[in-house]
Amino acid sequence: MKSFPKILKIVFATIFLLQTVSLLFLITVPKQSRAANVNFTPQVTVGNFQQGATIQINPNSIGSYIQSIYNYAIGIVGILAVIVMMVGGFLWLTAGGNAGQITEAQEWIKGSIIGLVLALSSYLILATINPDLVNLKPIQVRQVSTVQTFGCCQDNTNTCSMKSFSDCKGYWNKDYTCDSGSGKCKSPSGAVGVCDPQNGILCPYPQYCINSICYDGSVNSPCNDPNNSIHQCQSGLNCALGISGGICTIGKNGDPCCVDSDCPNSTNKKCSRSASEACASPSNYVCQ
Repeated sequence: MKSFPKILKIVFATIFLLQTVSLLFLITVPKQSRAANVNFTPQVTVGNFQQGATIQINPNSIGSYIQSIYNYAIGIVGILAVIVMMVGGFLWLTAGGNAGQITEAQEWIKGSIIGLVLALSSYLILATINPDLVNLKPIQVRQVSTVQTFGCCQDNTNTCSMKSFSDCKGYWNKDYTCDSGSGKCKSPSGAVGVCDPQNGILCPYPQYCINSICYDGSVNSPCNDPNNSIHQCQSGLNCALGISGGICTIGKNGDPCCVDSDCPNSTNKKCSRSASEACASPSNYVCQ
């Protein structure tokens, strides 16, 4: 009998450790997954979990179940502590002046008080360290917010800025930066005035797109419309077109050409290319 209070202290200490571990378990519970629904049928009634009633596991289930078990454990420890204290009190009352029995009774009472303090302090200690350790919350997966991608936005006033696609009111490309000097989007290679008509990235009117670059149709701008039917070259200029591409020119002496019609403003209105030569590039010949 004299060793029983020591056994009680060991039991209370063990319960204290189990309670602490069960509370710490709540912060390491796995996150909610996309797995199929899981059902659970309690074998005994615990809190709101009724015996034999099948429930579907949700983010609240684990926390609620552990909280119910913890509440039962606290109640059991309290009842056990009161019983042990009553036993100690009974031994003391019946000691009849026996010093040994009084000492044993005191050990019983002391053991019950220590056990009760340990049981209640497990909650108090964790609540002091971090209230979230005892504040059971649903296990939920946070949704990742949409990450906006910024790119170069070219508007119709021939200026550019770095914006997201949803905020751009002009022509947008995520791979390019804004060249503040020219006010145009710039490709990674450094080309200014980028465009991609197939993906809806057009040039501000009246510019046009050739080889992913916007041009304004000024002198020496590339072109591919010899009749200037889509008005690539500016007014008064012609598109001198060769096999490898064309150039916007005035058609005066010394300007690039492929055919005589490319030289309306030259002295002889003639191109230096002979009829037997293939014109690879207008820059190989000049107006005369």
